[in-house]
Amino acid sequence: MNAASAGVVPVLMVVLRLLLAVRLLVSGAAKLRQPASTQVAVARYRLLPERMVPLAAALLTGAEIVVGLALLTGVGVRGAAVGAAMLHLAFAAGIAANLTRGRSFDCGCRGPHRRRRISWSLAAENVIAALAAVAVATLPYVPVTGADNLALALAAVTGLVIIGLVTAVGRLTTGSRRFTDTMARSSI
Repeated sequence: MNAASAGVVPVLMVVLRLLLAVRLLVSGAAKLRQPASTQVAVARYRLLPERMVPLAAALLTGAEIVVGLALLTGVGVRGAAVGAAMLHLAFAAGIAANLTRGRSFDCGCRGPHRRRRISWSLAAENVIAALAAVAVATLPYVPVTGADNLALALAAVTGLVIIGLVTAVGRLTTGSRRFTDTMARSSI
């Protein structure tokens, strides 16, 4: 590894770690605020016996929050990254199992107020997140200190802003299509 990549890899790993942390914490917080909705979402996948759903929903919520906090704080990074990879692979498998059965429903990923249907792209997104987590778990981890903290913070904020913009554009596009469809129906 040359000197340039030696500095980039640790920063990239920290950025990936923080993005995974935010993803898990947002999801876990949404589930924590609406435990009954989380149980409904877990049941919708039809992967567990009904009596196991409340426990699974609680464990899922707790796991997302604990793993997210560990990734955010940098405590037990490798173990937390393995946990994040396992969670995301489980999500992808659950989505894929239902899609192959021809089922379609809200994923329950971000709570009851942010609806998103299961899809192959959502399964792929979870596989990509799992791969990012595997990278965090296996590539060299060097704590970032000093002036690198500012660069790291700026990179993380930039990444979050980009994610926010992509999400906003997606919502605007979806909303625009709904508006156009509504207008087209009302003119008939």
